[in-house]
Amino acid sequence: MPAINLVILRKQTTEVSEYFFEPQRFIFHFIQLMDFYSNRTIKPGKTIGSNAQIKTYKVQDPILRTLFSKLSPLASKNPETTLKLANLLWDENIFETRILAIRLLSSLPAEKNLTTLKIIEKWVRKCREDDLLIEFAEYPLMTIQEENWKEYLSTINKWLRSKSATLNHMALESINTLLKEKVVVDLPPLFKTLKSLFAQPPFALRSQMNPIFKSLIRQSPNEIMYLIRNISETQKKKNKNFVWLLKQNLEFIPEEYQSLVEIIISKK
Repeated sequence: MPAINLVILRKQTTEVSEYFFEPQRFIFHFIQLMDFYSNRTIKPGKTIGSNAQIKTYKVQDPILRTLFSKLSPLASKNPETTLKLANLLWDENIFETRILAIRLLSSLPAEKNLTTLKIIEKWVRKCREDDLLIEFAEYPLMTIQEENWKEYLSTINKWLRSKSATLNHMALESINTLLKEKVVVDLPPLFKTLKSLFAQPPFALRSQMNPIFKSLIRQSPNEIMYLIRNISETQKKKNKNFVWLLKQNLEFIPEEYQSLVEIIISKK
């Protein structure tokens, strides 16, 4: 893998971006660029994530970021070309082409939000790479929540209720990213979306819910305590995964509320 020379890299990415309106030729030159910067010490095809095998050139992210910065203005002004290119990049089934496809979706204009959400759902259903789910959360979903919070929240709500475990994980990853980045959001509807999930957290999702719970305690302690009380008062039988969440986060709960939470934890 050659060292990154910014002058050379900018020239290379400019040359690749010139093929934006010729998707097949763009992909050919993009893969050549990935091959040029490939980390040869790691065999392409290395497993990414826990359950899937996908080819990867293991290039450093500054290379992808530099190319994306060249493409973003083109993508925002030419949404139909962007959609065609993004779909073709995704279909290549290479880690780097999929990252670029995801990032291109974040450059689409706001009027394409619904189309973008449908594409994300389609791609996520067959995605097994955790790193790609993070890309969805940090790029197109972050953009959409800024432009259309109501539609974003509606989609997250739908994904949380889905029977698809990958969509469940995608929804939680997106919420966690928002809270981690301390993005200003309208919290009451978010609490409403999460209430039933916190009340009966599925075992498979509770570890992913834990940082969300912790972030909400830190950012909005009064609201999260109201939610905890409400769940406790309406539960006929204590849910062990809800108790697990409380135990994991007891030290982060404000001191004035800790004795109450301890009572809820010990409640039979």
